Amino acid sequence: MSSSPHAPLKNGRDSLPGPAPTRGGAGELGKEPETERGVRHIVVAYVAVAGAWILFTDRLVASLFSSVGAMEKWSVYKGFLFVGVTGVLLYALIARLVARLRRMSEALGKSEAKYRLLVENSPDAICINRDNKIVFANAAAVRLFGARDESQLLGKSPFDIIHPDFQEAARSRITKVLEEGCPIPLYEEKIVRLDGGILDVEAAKVSIVDQDGPAIKIILRDISERLRKDAEISRLNRLYAVLSQVNQMMACVNSREELFSGVCRVICEVGKFKLAWIGWLAAEGREVAPLAWHGVGEEIKQTIPLSPAHDPKASCGLVGTAICEARTCVVNDYVGNPSTHLWLEEAAAAGHRSAIALPLCNSGKIGGVLTVYAGEKNCFQTQEVKLLEEVAAGVSFALDHLDQETLRREAEEDLRKSAEQLRQLSRAVEQSPSSVVITDTLGNIQYVNPKFTEITGYTAAEAMG
Repeated sequence: MSSSPHAPLKNGRDSLPGPAPTRGGAGELGKEPETERGVRHIVVAYVAVAGAWILFTDRLVASLFSSVGAMEKWSVYKGFLFVGVTGVLLYALIARLVARLRRMSEALGKSEAKYRLLVENSPDAICINRDNKIVFANAAAVRLFGARDESQLLGKSPFDIIHPDFQEAARSRITKVLEEGCPIPLYEEKIVRLDGGILDVEAAKVSIVDQDGPAIKIILRDISERLRKDAEISRLNRLYAVLSQVNQMMACVNSREELFSGVCRVICEVGKFKLAWIGWLAAEGREVAPLAWHGVGEEIKQTIPLSPAHDPKASCGLVGTAICEARTCVVNDYVGNPSTHLWLEEAAAAGHRSAIALPLCNSGKIGGVLTVYAGEKNCFQTQEVKLLEEVAAGVSFALDHLDQETLRREAEEDLRKSAEQLRQLSRAVEQSPSSVVITDTLGNIQYVNPKFTEITGYTAAEAMG
């Protein structure tokens, strides 16, 4: 920074450097500046003309006049003529140089105006840091940092707007730029807006030099939305994997307990959620008791009393609302939602920031609830909710399938028992010490036991019919 008062702090655009010098301007690498070349031409031309004039005219006067008085008189005339001729030549050369300088100045002015327009209207935020003070910020930077105007940023240290977690790395980058002069390629960091909000940005730094000395041009681009979409895509991919594994699980589980524990485990391990637990109606539907869980913060799962159905104003909370109203219930700001105050301390300690409760059906009736907790706010958006509802629907289908399998096994067991009883009865009749005859409604013999044959002498074939 110069020793004079720093004008850019009053008007940041004064510190905006112009574009790189072009040919005919401040010079190109390895080429002589055109201004210096023009001055040199004038000097060389003047020396050549003056020398030639003096040499030629002195000899001419000496050859034409023999008297000293005449020679002195014509020498004076010769001097005036020399001044006139060289004055005309100097005027022509200087006028040409001035015209060239004017054209260069106009071209440079237009170039600088275009450069300023480009920088000030750039969609990327551009700041200039000189001596750890911001001396320029374009309109995009004003918007990025949530400032009212540029004056709110001028004079601030870059470390006032860099997140504390990234300040050490920022210091090393600034040192590298100033000492080595090499640009810093794109990297990611977090910044702090004037309102305290935190943004993810992509940044680059490059060293510049202007009339006030060396500085650093910082280019910033807000990537918060891009990172949010990337995270959402990753989360959706994990949920698709959860849905796939739950569907595979339904074909091989043999009990409700195995199903519930497997679903909770897959949601946490594959879906990367903080906690998942399944509760089921108990105490004649007056409360929800946890049956299976997996993840961090298990103390939050507990028996939850439901508000009486006749009291619609009573708050059921996340789980109770899902069961009482038979709908998916989402809380995307768990800490800031009043309906979660009973479990706020445990949830905050476990890092739960959003949650969703999905009712589970069994035989067409609401029987339980699947509750999932995430470690970031606003996790459960439309697509996430839709996929988790498919998971809940799959669990409900599996419950009905398990019930059908239970009924089928019970029917098979009853049939087996009936067949065994029939075999036992048949053996009892066959081995009976008494004669047994079975007829149809018309009196026709359908069966006789061995004792009948022994007593009557009729074989079974002879007696039947």
